[in-house]
Amino acid sequence: MPPRSLRRSQPPRPSPNQCRDRRRAFSLVEVTIAIGVVSLGLLSVVALLSSASQGAREATSYWIGQQIAARAVGDLQLMPWHEIAATDSRTTIHDREGRALPSGHPVEPAEFTSRISVIADGPHAYDVVVHVASLPGPLGAEAIDRLRSGQGHHPQVRTYPTRLARLEK
Repeated sequence: MPPRSLRRSQPPRPSPNQCRDRRRAFSLVEVTIAIGVVSLGLLSVVALLSSASQGAREATSYWIGQQIAARAVGDLQLMPWHEIAATDSRTTIHDREGRALPSGHPVEPAEFTSRISVIADGPHAYDVVVHVASLPGPLGAEAIDRLRSGQGHHPQVRTYPTRLARLEK
């Protein structure tokens, strides 16, 4: 055997731990595929969140519309019987929580428009329809007018019919 100084130098042999580390690494193709799968999953989650938030907005709008209609009918029930007919076609704008805004109030904070239709059904009954549009001011009034005239239904206008009857003692 030749002396050490004459031996050819060989590269050091990798330790078993280094070989294992090299086998655990990911290739560029694997990383790209993983990023694609994760991004598809995130896109579907974002789409679901968008759909859920739209549904929540519609449910809130529907609920506030019911509150507006119930308040309007309650106000009619408190009125003297002979004054109810005078409220026909009364339009009111409401804020996003359903509170009526005073007339002449700027339309900017308004979110809803309501209009009451009162139809006498004999001397002792009124058919009352409250239309609530989840559109502010003139836009809501215009959508309600189109619905009432039979020119088409607007998806943001809801109708709440009721009947008021006068009970004789």
